[in-house]
This record gives sequence, C-alpha cells and structure tokens, in this order.
Amino acid sequence: MRAFFDLLAIHELGHAFHIQGGLTIQRQWMGELFVNILLHTYIAEKEPKLLSALTVFPKMVVFSIGKEDLKYTPLNELEANYNIISQQYPKNYGWYQCRWHMAAATIYDAGGIKAIQSLWQTLKTQKEPLDDTTFTKLLSQKAHQSIADVQLKWNE
Repeated sequence: MRAFFDLLAIHELGHAFHIQGGLTIQRQWMGELFVNILLHTYIAEKEPKLLSALTVFPKMVVFSIGKEDLKYTPLNELEANYNIISQQYPKNYGWYQCRWHMAAATIYDAGGIKAIQSLWQTLKTQKEPLDDTTFTKLLSQKAHQSIADVQLKWNE
C-alpha cells in the first residue's frame, strides 16, 4: 500500500492545478475524480511501471467492502454530506476515493490523455452551475462519454 500512498502527492498537486487554472469543478465528487484522472494519466503516460501500484489497492478496497457496510454510496449523498463523510466516516470516504481511482483508470483506458485535456477545457469554459442532467450531457458532449458515465452508471 505504501507505493499507492506515495503517489497521492500527485493527486494533491492536481487540486492546486485546478484551482490555479480557474476551473469550475461543479461537484465535490468531480473535484476528486478530476485529480484522480490527472494522477492516473500522469502515471500511465510517464511512469507506466507504477500502474499496478496505483490500481491494485483501490480494487482491493472496492471489492472487499460491501455497500451494505457503508452509510453512504450514491454520488448525490456524497455531494450533500461531503464534510461529514470525509471527517466522520473515513472508511466510507476511502471507498469513494477508490471508486474514483478505478473510474480514472477506465476513463484513461477509454480516452487516453485527450480525455483529461477535454475535461480541463470543459471545466475551464463552463462557469455557470449546472444541474445533474445538464452536467452529464456537457461531460458526454464536450469531455468524454466515459467521464459522463461515472455519474450515469455510479449505482450499477
């Protein structure tokens, strides 16, 4: 697990990049997914030998924790209770993070580096707050369908 956690510094830098870039993230979950896509893309493009360090731990967590063992699982519950979950339910928050890591791998595999580039541009130019339906449509049309699928298929 140490190798996985060593890579999280890149995740944290991703938060600084999106803040400095003036992106409108739209959702708490998108803020975390976004930086996980940045992290995964960097590792896949620049340090591919570390991919297993980045992907094995999240899969282990997601597949070993049943949803029935968690208080929160839908994205809208995370959105409504982000601070509570992150501060009072670390196992639950870790499960969300690991799901986003797995989603980031799927997004990279489907869209490569262009997926994060398109997402960056989309979040940079879309300043108005959007409802879930409009946000999903925007992601599908302007970023990449695999990114929209995170919201569309989360509960499957």
